[in-house]
Amino acid sequence: MASTAVLLESLDLIREQHFNNKWQGEILFPVDPGGVSVVSCHDLCQTFGNDCKLGITKLYVDDFKYYPPVAGLKQLPSSDPTWKKLAHDLQYASHESGSPLVLNGSNGVCRRMVCSFCYRMYKAPKNGKRSDSYRTESLINGDKQGRRDDGRAKSKKTNTRMALVKGQCCPFKVVVKWDENGFYIDTKCSVPFHKYHPRSSIESMHIPTRLIPNEERENLIALAESCVGAGAGRNFFT
Repeated sequence: MASTAVLLESLDLIREQHFNNKWQGEILFPVDPGGVSVVSCHDLCQTFGNDCKLGITKLYVDDFKYYPPVAGLKQLPSSDPTWKKLAHDLQYASHESGSPLVLNGSNGVCRRMVCSFCYRMYKAPKNGKRSDSYRTESLINGDKQGRRDDGRAKSKKTNTRMALVKGQCCPFKVVVKWDENGFYIDTKCSVPFHKYHPRSSIESMHIPTRLIPNEERENLIALAESCVGAGAGRNFFT
């Protein structure tokens, strides 16, 4: 059986092989391209970038669900309830589609959402990186295997998807703006491609607790309070 260190080294090799390969993301979300038709579900990434064949620069969201801002409003407060709902729904849809987003601030006239996998530089621990050798296995109470030298534990190797080199953050992003007609996604400023990290399968991804819909969250709380077994709980959601 391979040790944890060997498995992590294998993962590092696979990651390096696909490190510079860019791949197109996917986010299924109901929008009205150009604001001239009806709201329907589209893959947002298909219309991103300057090379869009459709020539559409604005993807309007449902103005009945997300009320348009006040006419002439240039700067939108981050506490605006409509924006918070839209941001929540976009993040949930991105996780469901395999291209998870996270909020990344604004410049006053737009809101940016970026790839949550590799959107910033990795921050090392405050105590600095240890220079001694790494552990060769991760067994509990495995001190007899030589994990401790002179009574001190060896460093444990960890893995991260954050950028380790400046300039190698994932460029994938979604830019949301607004006008008198409502909120829309700017296809010129948005970037459809991921880079500097491997693609993850949707089945292996989990949705953060903060994005779980209220109805589903209430069901989970009710199941936990009822002390139902794992088998019965699994059957409840299948």
